[in-house]
Amino acid sequence: MEEMLLNNLDGQKMADLRMVLNLCVFVALTAGFFKLTQSFFIRLKTKLENSNVVRFLPLFEKTVKGLILFFMIATFLQSHGYSLSALIAGFGITGLAVGFAAKETISSAFGAIAIIADKSFQIGDHIVVSIAAGAAEGVVEDINMRSTKLRAPDGTLFIVPNNLMAASVIKNLTAAK
Repeated sequence: MEEMLLNNLDGQKMADLRMVLNLCVFVALTAGFFKLTQSFFIRLKTKLENSNVVRFLPLFEKTVKGLILFFMIATFLQSHGYSLSALIAGFGITGLAVGFAAKETISSAFGAIAIIADKSFQIGDHIVVSIAAGAAEGVVEDINMRSTKLRAPDGTLFIVPNNLMAASVIKNLTAAK
């Protein structure tokens, strides 16, 4: 009886060890794919440096990395016996609920794409934005999927959602010079 218990315990330890090793391999592979993606986009950026497409590359890179992460997690779960069809069906229903809840975030993401495509300003430009809450003036420090960050002359940081930026009047003082 004791021998059977020890054998079962060793089997459980082996299964746990196998799962930890698989997790380490998946983490290493994910990190490797992220590095490959990053080096690909760096090379692509140097090749396309005078093109309009270069403004979209950070958004594309984040999207590709998100997809890599999703597929690596899905693969890991599938390899450990979880049903992906149930998981994907759950994502469909959850996606609908999240879509309604994240309406502002989604409109900010489309606002970021509109800002980049419109080329009304870029990082380093000094701009004045007229929004419903007033006006914000400063140098553009960052444009990400959710917001644009402006540093005012007095050092204040304005974080303006991109859906408001896309719908507002923007005065680019850098382009005027």
